[in-house]
Amino acid sequence: SEEVLQAALQAGPLAASRPVPWSHYQNVVTSSYSYAWWDWERWEREVDWMALNGINLPLAFTGQEAVWLKVLPRWGVSEGDLRAHFGGPAFLAWQRMGNLHSYMGPLPFSFIQDQAALQRKIVARMRSLGMTPVFPAFNGLVPDALVASQPQARYRQLGPWAGMPT
Repeated sequence: SEEVLQAALQAGPLAASRPVPWSHYQNVVTSSYSYAWWDWERWEREVDWMALNGINLPLAFTGQEAVWLKVLPRWGVSEGDLRAHFGGPAFLAWQRMGNLHSYMGPLPFSFIQDQAALQRKIVARMRSLGMTPVFPAFNGLVPDALVASQPQARYRQLGPWAGMPT
């Protein structure tokens, strides 16, 4: 919390140095192992810990499914198709990497909305503490409904990953 951070800063001089200007933090699958279940209070503690430890380049992957819901309907993909494509919260990291889709889904719309709102708070806190959040980029993986709605485009089907639906 803000109080904890302020108390640490007022406790006395802090000194640390790194041989490189950027300090990256997090692993893409942690967003499903742990973060999918965190609320704002838990995230605030984590972001404060990052600041106290000199992290300035943290991943910011929470809530990216809301972006898909905003963009892909312009290309003929319905909300229902997207929600069915998304895996359950504990499997989103693997869906985002293209290893699987739909597993333990569909993803509830309320979860998508809540994660997007949470991401706005997380990013605001990171930026207020001088961090540069790293957002996900489009990796080229698309839901089957986009393939169906855009038959003129060229697609390549990936092979199975560990027997999961890809």
